[in-house]
Amino acid sequence: MTVIDAQVHIWGAETSERSWLPGGTTLAHRPTPLGKDELLQKMDAAGVDRAIIVPPSWEGDRNDLAMEASLLPPDRFAMRGRLAIEQPESRSLVDTWKCQPGMRGVRLTFHRGAYRTWLTNGTVDWFWVAAERAGIAVTVFAPGLLLHIRYVVKAYGPHWVFGVLSCPGCVALIVRQSPSSLRHLMSSPTSIKSG
Repeated sequence: MTVIDAQVHIWGAETSERSWLPGGTTLAHRPTPLGKDELLQKMDAAGVDRAIIVPPSWEGDRNDLAMEASLLPPDRFAMRGRLAIEQPESRSLVDTWKCQPGMRGVRLTFHRGAYRTWLTNGTVDWFWVAAERAGIAVTVFAPGLLLHIRYVVKAYGPHWVFGVLSCPGCVALIVRQSPSSLRHLMSSPTSIKSG
């Protein structure tokens, strides 16, 4: 059996050339960077054959380390890259997004600050249509915003949205807020990773 981890992060150190988002040091999973070589060692020790790298939010919309890792033989890594959906120039990237080596989709996060408003203020609306047209798999991290994700699934088609709605305590919070909405969304053809 092949074991694939559907979401791992790797990241570089914060430097003047590689600045993180404000507050990024408090979000990093540990104080030292995790690179592809260390990740491979950890995967081998755990019996994981392959992994999909998702660049972490604290580095901003960077895909460079994940792209570099996905080029390594023997196909141990693929990636779901980050796209700056709030930037007008990102619109021109969608149609050729999957042509990038190792690219398997897009990862969007709506978990803090201004990102949380993008689901309701129209910032991301253009992207759902473009992603469906281009056949791009989308992963979404939107703790506490289940009803907005449900709207996206209903409005733009459930066949391509894969919602990542969990973090420590988030799914329980969502269930307490709206258990019927969660049951409905989970019974749709959408895949939900809930833990």
